[in-house]
This record gives sequence, structure tokens and C-alpha cells, in this order.
Amino acid sequence: MEHCDSVFSKKYGSHPINNIKSKLKLYTAVEKSKKILSANLESTIHVDCLLEDEDLTVNLKRDQFNEICNEVFLRFETFLTSFKKKLDDKSLKYSSLEVIGGSVRIPKLQEIISKVFGVEDLKKTLNFEECIAQGTSIVCAEVSPFYSVQSNKLFDSFPYKLVLKDLSRNKEFSLTEVGINYPFKKSIILLQDNDFTLQTEFVDGKFNIRESFIKKYDVELK
Repeated sequence: MEHCDSVFSKKYGSHPINNIKSKLKLYTAVEKSKKILSANLESTIHVDCLLEDEDLTVNLKRDQFNEICNEVFLRFETFLTSFKKKLDDKSLKYSSLEVIGGSVRIPKLQEIISKVFGVEDLKKTLNFEECIAQGTSIVCAEVSPFYSVQSNKLFDSFPYKLVLKDLSRNKEFSLTEVGINYPFKKSIILLQDNDFTLQTEFVDGKFNIRESFIKKYDVELK
């Protein structure tokens, strides 16, 4: 979107990305082009009357798309490399990889996945809208007295570290560690005599989280 906004700005001197209606129209066109480039080497982004009755037409090749999104691809590779290391540290083995969702259909992302995990053949048999339903069906069947299925172990883990900051006393408390299984509970006792302010944040480590702030709490003691 930033690339298209830049092209439009150079030609007409205004930024459609700063206008909500124009931004939504641009997002729709860019998303469509992204899907086309997953299967084709070239795509055309065209939006009629994008801003101030001016049209936008951008011809985009897959190589250009990869170059524009290079920063995102590098972050994705860093995340996968870190995840792969955690699997190796825990001696967890895998026999195949299934890619699910629209974005991982992008050839460049598939190339990164194959490179990091050393797998040439990526499976694409699951429908994104159905895979969660299939997983929950298996879990329900395991606990049901009416079905007999192969036992599976499924774990949900949180990929980031969360902290709770006491801004009044300039103290920090760890809420989660990277890779912790959830749901989980944790209790923190705060001894306060006056009103205080708490804030929850992501710890920006190897995942390059752009916005670490989550929520701020102003607590009044009556």
C-alpha cells in the first residue's frame, strides 16, 4: 500500500493512504493483486477515482513485490528460524509441513519455509476455513464416550514475553515467558498505599513487534 501511495503522491501530490475511504479502496485492490501474484508473474493494480477524482494504475511484477516486501519476509524468516531452533532444542520431530492461509500461498514465503525447515514438498491439503473446525472435531472426539480416535497431544503456546509495569514505582513484573503453554494463571501481589498506574507490554525481542504497548490501567484506591 505504501508503494502505491508513493506512486500516486508523485503523480498527483496527495496521499490516498491518509483518507479512510481511499485507503480501504486501495487495500482491496492491493489484496487482490497479492493473490494474483501468487499464481502469476505480473499484475495490474487499478483503482478508479481513488482520491480527488484521480485514478491509480500500477503495473507490478512478482520480483518487484518481493523487493517491496523484503523487510516483512526477513522478519518472517527470523521468526521461523527462532521457532525451528526451539523445536530442535526440545528434540521435537516433524514428518511433514502443512501451509494454511492466504499469505503462506505466496511463493516467496513458501521458499523461506522450505529453506528454514529443509523440506522441499509443502503440503496444501487443508482449507483455511475448515482446518480449525477439523482440529476441534478431533479434540471433541477424543473426550467423547461415543467415539474412539487415535490419541493426539495438542498444545497452545504463546510466542511472546509479556510484562506488567508498575509506572508509579518504576517496577516490572514478568507475566509470561516465550513459548509458555496456555491457558495459565499467574498471581502478582502489589502493596500500594496510593493510587497507581499499571501498564502491560510485549517485550520486543527477536520478533520486531512494532507496537509493544498493550493496555494502561489507572487504579484509584478509595
